[in-house]
Formats: sequence, C-alpha cells, structure tokens
Amino acid sequence: MASEPPKVLISYSHDSAEHERRVLALANELRTQGGVDAWIDRYRPDPDEGWISWMRDHIGRADRVLLVFTETYARRFLGKEAPGKGLGVTFEGVIISQALYESGIHNAKFRAVVFREEDEGFIPLELRRVNRYRVDTPESYQKLLRWLHDKPEVEVLPIGPKPEFSPPLGQLQGVPDLPRHYSPRQGELAVLRQKLLAGDESVPITGMGGIGKTVLASALAHEPEVRQAFPDGIYWLTIGQKPNLLDLQNQLLRRLTGSKETLTTEQEAKDALREALAGGRVLVILDDVWEVEHLGVVRPTPRKFRQSGFQTSTVWCSPRLLI
Repeated sequence: MASEPPKVLISYSHDSAEHERRVLALANELRTQGGVDAWIDRYRPDPDEGWISWMRDHIGRADRVLLVFTETYARRFLGKEAPGKGLGVTFEGVIISQALYESGIHNAKFRAVVFREEDEGFIPLELRRVNRYRVDTPESYQKLLRWLHDKPEVEVLPIGPKPEFSPPLGQLQGVPDLPRHYSPRQGELAVLRQKLLAGDESVPITGMGGIGKTVLASALAHEPEVRQAFPDGIYWLTIGQKPNLLDLQNQLLRRLTGSKETLTTEQEAKDALREALAGGRVLVILDDVWEVEHLGVVRPTPRKFRQSGFQTSTVWCSPRLLI
C-alpha cells in the first residue's frame, strides 16, 4: 500500500497580486506534479471555523510547513507590523515561534522558502540553522521536494557482513633472509610446521654440518602460517660452540622488552625471560646448538600459561645429533 502524501501548509503574506500568483503556482505545482498534499488559504477563502481555527488546525496537522519569506512576511512574522495589518501571518508567526521554542534544537517541520536570492536576508535567526529553499531554479525546487518526501539524494546503504581479517603476522627479529635461489624443502617443512602448530614446545633440527638446517629453520620462520601462530614475534639467536649464555640471554631480553638493563647472572636472566615470554605467543629459534645444556638460554614457559592461550616454542638447530 502506497504511503500517504505529505501534508504541507504554505504560510505567506499577501504582498502583491504578483506574489500571490507565485505562491498559488507553487502550491498547484506541489499538488499536481510533486505528490504533495499542499494547502494555502486561497483554497478555503471563507472557512466555516474561522481563520484562527483554520490556521491553528492546518499548522497542527501538517507534516511540513513552508514559510515564504519576503520583507513584508518577516515584519509580520516577527510581530513588527503596524497595528491591524497582516494579522494572519502575525498569528501564524506566534504559533510557529512557540512550536520552535518547545521543540528545542529539533526542527523537523518548518522551513523557510524564498522566490528570490535577496529575500534570504529576511529569514530570522531561528530558521537559519536549518536549510532554506529557493524555488526559482529546478535544482533548488528538487531539493525542496526531496525534503518534503524525506528522500535524500544519497540514501544510506545497508550494512554488509563483517570482513574476514587475517591474523597478524609475528615480526621476525634477527631471522636471516632466505638465499636468493632458495628451493623449498616442502616435506621437511611440513613436518616441522605440523609440530609447531600442534603446540610442541621444543622442535629439534639435527644433522651433520652443511645439510641446510639453518636455511630450513629460516624458511620455517618465514612461513605465513607460522608467523600467524606466533603473532608476538619470532626471535633468532645463534648459540655457537662456546657461547656466552648470559650475553645471549640479555640480547634476547632486550629484543623482547626493549629494556637496556643488563642482568648479571644466568638465573636472574632466566627468571626475567620466563616473565617476558609468559605474556604471549612467541617462537624462539636457537641456531648452532652444540650442547643440550645450552638450550637453557630460554626456559620453556610453564604449562599454566599454555592453558591461557599463551605459548613459547623453541626450534633449535644442532650441528650434531644430541638426542
């Protein structure tokens, strides 16, 4: 069922015969071509209920009220006309001003209309904070029609589904770049990736020197799935045959926390690392590990943190078989 046409009252002053013809033409155009139930006083030249009741009733029932401002209309609307003249507009001005006062800042009903640009200066302050409409051009007349029908030129589109966001990638800290002509070892990578994503805390890569363990570990760190599984970072440390473990611990702490403090004992550093690693999902890769005890550079995060969604895993590369 089609919606009812908007009820519109046009309030104006009888400035001259020419002005009356303009207002009548506007009302007729709105009714016949604009789909608007527009009314002016000339449609009921002698209302049975009298002009006061007719004006009050039409202002009250109207969905929109258009105020055609001219110098004469403004003078009467503001109550500044000579006594006994223009009483109709003066009375309508009282009703409309009171309605504007009671509506506060919300004015959905009353709009100023002019036929000439120079008449815009007669629009009072309380009506300047909303749009006014000039009806002397097709463009401005169309804007008035859109306001009367509550049909803005640009309509609000419905909200679509939330997009799928890719998980953040863990930043690579000290991980070496892959060789320019690197050829992926998909089978070995798949095994290592499966262990890491399954939650293994320690994943060894062992074998004789020169078989590509370091490159394999680097390739694993660069994989998007692995970086997504460890969004809080992937950290690389090279241990060596005779490492300074305390120096390595402090190096990792500085990367994890940004602190410039240097700890003085391995136990103190282990405790600090355990605390730093317990707050997220971190992968630590230890390259060139010669002794099992050197794996203690990073103490694995206690399992109670794993149950809270945190995880610290260690991938370590050894130049000889340690297990």
